[in-house]
Amino acid sequence: FDSSSCPYSSKGEEEGLGMGGCASKPAAAAPGDGASKASTAEQVGGAEGQEKKAVKEPFVVRVMSTEAVGQGVGSFQSRTYSGPLPEWLPKAVSDHEAGLRRLGINSKEVMRMLRDELWGSFKVPMRLITYGEFIFLKSIPRSGSGTTKPISEIPPECTIVLVSFPWIRPGEHPDDDKGTMHSLICSAVEKLAAQRGWDLSTVVLWVDFCCIEQGSEEGRVKGLESMRAFITVADAAIIPSAHVPGESDARYVHLLPGGCGDDGWTRLVAMGMVASGMMRQLEPAELWVAAGEGASFLERYGCLMGELPSEGVLPHPDDKARVRQHEEAFVKGMKAAMQSNGYVASHQGAARCVAITPPGGEFVVSAGDDGVISMV
Repeated sequence: FDSSSCPYSSKGEEEGLGMGGCASKPAAAAPGDGASKASTAEQVGGAEGQEKKAVKEPFVVRVMSTEAVGQGVGSFQSRTYSGPLPEWLPKAVSDHEAGLRRLGINSKEVMRMLRDELWGSFKVPMRLITYGEFIFLKSIPRSGSGTTKPISEIPPECTIVLVSFPWIRPGEHPDDDKGTMHSLICSAVEKLAAQRGWDLSTVVLWVDFCCIEQGSEEGRVKGLESMRAFITVADAAIIPSAHVPGESDARYVHLLPGGCGDDGWTRLVAMGMVASGMMRQLEPAELWVAAGEGASFLERYGCLMGELPSEGVLPHPDDKARVRQHEEAFVKGMKAAMQSNGYVASHQGAARCVAITPPGGEFVVSAGDDGVISMV
């Protein structure tokens, strides 16, 4: 809010708060006020949409100075004022929260789902392998080989790339004897890092064969039950394909040739990347397909919600129920994100035209510089 409308702005300036500060809902009354604390906090905290109330007890306003913008929540400072509840406070709180709703960063439901139902759903800690270790080994290592680290030991600046594809030798090893998929993964990671500006020394990979326990059925099941958590926290996903898609093929994961697009777990990764991207407002999703010698084919892909992961090909009968549980959580998250963020589609380039069809009806169609027509 413009603090010039604040009856206490001169006091704020004297304390170095400057003009154009930002008010948020007061957290509590001033200390030492005894029994009046609760009533004061209740009146101030519930001020939005109510008539101004006369509050004689001290109240707290958290203000951020213009100099502190961009320095985080720690830059907020609490100031105690006395007197009636100022006219600007309810409006400032209302305007502030309205802006946050548009940004999607105060949606409690979306944040709760990301924290509890998606990331919080893991049954075992996520394990990752550094790209340097992965390329040095020249093959995809098995779990328990001492090549992975728990996510708690991974620096926060690292880029997590989740790799998913149907195994070439189901039940034995994801790769062939020549290390074809290992080589393709390395080429894809290096090409994508060059495109996206990643520092390869900070890239870590999640690959199921080394990051999900393969030595025990209990460990394997817990890893599979944690898949939506692993997908949610990934910064990007790469689907290496043994077959190069045709030039005219639509860039949707379920259409990938050679059975890759039919794989239920691969579909789940695609769906999860789109869902978590919507919830984290990281769009379009960093979902890539790599194929060909040296990842000569490397393109961004999407997924159609009508081609559900649980309807895909799954290696174990029990996987269907697990995958369905994951997809239901992702769909719930997408609905919450749509309601919170208020958008319907995004494009990699500028959106050039938008139509609602039929007028006032159920579909919104948009076309952009990326040559894509999106319909929601």
